[in-house]
Amino acid sequence: HRHLLANCPNLIRDRKYHLRLHRQCCSGRELVDGILALGLGVHSRSQAVGICQVLLDEGALCHVKHDWAFQDRDTQFYRFPGPEPEPVGIHELEEELVEALALLSQRGPDALLTVALRKPPGQRTDEELDLIFEELLHIKAVAHLSNSVKRELAAVLLFEPHSKAGTVLFSQGDKGTSWYIIWKGSVNVVTHGKGLVTTLHEGDDFGQLALVNDAPRAATIILGEDNCHFLRVDKQDFNRIIKLREGESGLKCYGPAVSARYTVMSGTPEKILELLLEAMRPDSSAHDPTETFLSDFLLTHSVFMPTAQLCAALLHQYPSSPRGGDGVWNGEEGCPRNTAVLNPPGPAPSRAPGVLPSCARSWGCEQERSSYICNKRQQILRLVSQWVTLYGPTLRTDPVATSFLKKLSDLVSRDARLSNLLREQWPERRRHHR
Repeated sequence: HRHLLANCPNLIRDRKYHLRLHRQCCSGRELVDGILALGLGVHSRSQAVGICQVLLDEGALCHVKHDWAFQDRDTQFYRFPGPEPEPVGIHELEEELVEALALLSQRGPDALLTVALRKPPGQRTDEELDLIFEELLHIKAVAHLSNSVKRELAAVLLFEPHSKAGTVLFSQGDKGTSWYIIWKGSVNVVTHGKGLVTTLHEGDDFGQLALVNDAPRAATIILGEDNCHFLRVDKQDFNRIIKLREGESGLKCYGPAVSARYTVMSGTPEKILELLLEAMRPDSSAHDPTETFLSDFLLTHSVFMPTAQLCAALLHQYPSSPRGGDGVWNGEEGCPRNTAVLNPPGPAPSRAPGVLPSCARSWGCEQERSSYICNKRQQILRLVSQWVTLYGPTLRTDPVATSFLKKLSDLVSRDARLSNLLREQWPERRRHHR
């Protein structure tokens, strides 16, 4: 402030615009002119605008109408809050000024980029779109996308800031509405069955799986620190730009993805099986993409996951009932007696097995844990049922497979309520798939 006043003594004054008097302020254009007049490494108006935007963001400068975006115009007025600074010596001024301008110049591009991202997509200028595109070139989450797709993303990306660690961005079982890229900060990925699965950091992305498969969220995302910033692409734009444009090459994500004609999966066989089970839905039809994934997996598993490995992985995935007060309901293991709470009358909500209803998301409640166990067991039994249908004669001569099926049958027979549910649901499911 005092540096500008020393060089431009008439910068701050009363101004009248549209019959309204604005006291002790300067216009955006004059402020940019004043910064350029200082020299000292500031060579362009855009660089000076970036410096002004940092001052505005930090509260060292304020708009007379409290607008958040700095504008290089004669009709936009700004003030320096606080009392007028006291004059100091020339040498002290120059040293302080050089240091301040160097710091502000470094932060200016990020400030302008944030302004561009905060604007509604339809209001972004060509220069702002170029700025966003240049940033996307340095983000690893979109490195595999073509430049033409990055340019389309630049036009639709939305800026989403969150201030407090522990904030839940979305919960497991929620409907997928957006794809997220971490621009600043970190998030924890949590699932009902495993707790904390991993932590994602700047440059990572999440949320694609639910959009690609049109399935509920497979995990809960929780902010790992304060002041996290995300770049968000909403579902409609995601489908238009990425799912269709990148379909032939296959979109990489955390789990299965769908291209125009093929199913693409990456990861260890055990991880693929886990993701497949999480994506399976109780109300899916024969033409549901998840059913296609299941069929593809069963038809090809022998190539990457031999029968012995598959049986061991399925037994590992099959959840055991917690004991004592947490796991026994009216003397029986498995599914809870109060199924009316977990499965209210009427159409079943559209969520994957193992995903808890929104009314039971506080992990630790008996009904939540019992619902998770019951659903996960049904997922495994559905997969095994189709596996036996495909390979019945072969499995009967395989001692590993017969041993596995006997053990699984014993586990199911101990769970009376699960057995009853299977008898009720599977005839209806067979009719539904015809």
